[in-house]
Amino acid sequence: MNVLSESDELAKLVDGAYKNILEKFNPCARQLITAGKAYLKALHGAVAASKAYIDALGKLARHAHQGTWGGCTDIG
Repeated sequence: MNVLSESDELAKLVDGAYKNILEKFNPCARQLITAGKAYLKALHGAVAASKAYIDALGKLARHAHQGTWGGCTDIG
């Protein structure tokens, strides 16, 4: 019976340790997930902004190129 009570006590200690770990880990895990979601949202915003920038830069380059060719044909 002494071995049984020791194993029960050990099981209670292990359960207590798991509960303690989960209680301390869960808030940190939630914070990590929230921070990850915020990072992804910001990253998607940066990607959208960079695409708009590249598109605008491409339009500017096309207009500059057309302006150069147009100027040459007007002169010649």
